[in-house]
Amino acid sequence: MRKWHRWAYLGLAGITLGLVMPMSPSNPMGIEHARAQDKTTLSNKKRDCGKNKDCPLEAWMDKNVKSAVEAEDLKRLAVLLDEIAKLPDLYAFPKEWDEGANGWSAIAKKGAEAARAGKFSEARQSCKGCHKPYRKKFEQSDFRIKPLPKGWGKTK
Repeated sequence: MRKWHRWAYLGLAGITLGLVMPMSPSNPMGIEHARAQDKTTLSNKKRDCGKNKDCPLEAWMDKNVKSAVEAEDLKRLAVLLDEIAKLPDLYAFPKEWDEGANGWSAIAKKGAEAARAGKFSEARQSCKGCHKPYRKKFEQSDFRIKPLPKGWGKTK
């Protein structure tokens, strides 16, 4: 390839990249523009999620946990709460969401233990114990729209 062809090709590639991702000296690869577009997409999905359709975890909770609670099926509730306790690691939640006795996993595990012990009201309290500190944080995060982790929540 002739030398001037290479330069023409590189110039054309640069123009094409500039049209796709606006570049500047402080943002040479247009990364901030791409991030902004990604955030807009996530924001639109968040707005749709919950209004027009259930979000993945919300749908799973409604289908499984809600029915176990309504039926007072303690055996099933214990299994489901054990699954819920696994979510922080599988979703890679922020560390502060799962620290200590009031962390997501600890609350779910405590509820599962209560269910196995036949203590329905204590098991039911774990739902409120988790929803109160974490529901709003979860809804405002990108975790809300993420699909459920593969293989998670497949209980009988």
